[in-house]
This record gives sequence, structure tokens and C-alpha cells, in this order.
Amino acid sequence: MISVGAVPDRDLRFLTPAQAADLTDGSVSLALSVSSLQEMTPIQVEGYLHLLDRLVGADGPVDTVTMRFDDQPIPARWQPTFREVAPVQTSFLQAAWSIPR
Repeated sequence: MISVGAVPDRDLRFLTPAQAADLTDGSVSLALSVSSLQEMTPIQVEGYLHLLDRLVGADGPVDTVTMRFDDQPIPARWQPTFREVAPVQTSFLQAAWSIPR
């Protein structure tokens, strides 16, 4: 488990599925899986989604924030390197910037 102290007043942790399995039902306010399910077998996906469903509590506020890619507050000094539709997951927009020193 990696604890990240950069988020004030929050307990942010990165857990493996085995570590997460030890948590109590509803004890997590947010769970995130980024581009990982497509690399699993159907049985693994089912288990992983069941784990997330069990862990994430529903008592938190509803987030109604929507932010389009173009609305991201990218600093003006960052220089775009590329911007394109992802070749495999075509509903994703991917981009990169270089940051001058």
C-alpha cells in the first residue's frame, strides 16, 4: 500500500486487489480503475467489479461536475506536443505537453 500525503485532509491510498479485499463494505468513497479491465479475463473482471461495488459507499455527495478536455486548466507556458483521438479507445482524447524549464 502506498500512502500519498499530497492531498490535505484526505486519506489517499493505492491498493492491490488483495489489499482492498481486506477492507470493510462501503469503506471507500472513491475507487478508480484506469484502462485495466481490458487486460483481464472475464472472471477477473467480474471479481474486480464485485470488489469495487462492495467497497464503495453510497453516502457521499453526488458529483455533478462536468469538465470537457478543452476546459482543463493547462498552464499557458506548457507547450503542446501532440493531441489525438486514442487509436484503440476512440472515445478517449490523448495529449501530451512539454514544460519549459
